[in-house]
Amino acid sequence: MNMDKASAFIALIIFGSLTLAYGTASFARDPVADITKELICVCGCGKVTYDCYCDLAKEWKEQITQDVASGKTAQQIIASYVETYGDSVLATPKKSGLELSIWTLPIFAAVFGTVVIYTYAKKKSPIPDSEVDSRILEPDSKKRKKGDASKSVARYDKLLRKEYEKQKKKRR
Repeated sequence: MNMDKASAFIALIIFGSLTLAYGTASFARDPVADITKELICVCGCGKVTYDCYCDLAKEWKEQITQDVASGKTAQQIIASYVETYGDSVLATPKKSGLELSIWTLPIFAAVFGTVVIYTYAKKKSPIPDSEVDSRILEPDSKKRKKGDASKSVARYDKLLRKEYEKQKKKRR
């Protein structure tokens, strides 16, 4: 019984691998699709040329098909479109110079901001444990009487009001 499950599992893995390999190979065989996925149509729609169906995108697809058939590489074809239309035709920005800093700056700003906020929050001093009623922190206390909880809450409320008044005076 276990042998049947194991052989079925192995067959599933082999079938999955072959399917994945075939799918990857069939995608790699279409260089026109690869190139058109790298270019943004300049008709104004903002779509990738592969997904756009305007007349300009159809012309580009035909021209790219001819260029591939004539032996041009994908880099040469993309470079010719960048030369004609500028860097805005690229679906993914170049990974150098200003483009790189535009993509990485928000990440660095978020990390730096997180560190600053964490440091500031860490410096803020919490209420010292000596001023907090220990019975609030220890709910399992068996020494509690019926009215003790309301006394603890009242003390804590008084402490909070006192701290609030201190902060209010500091802001003035």
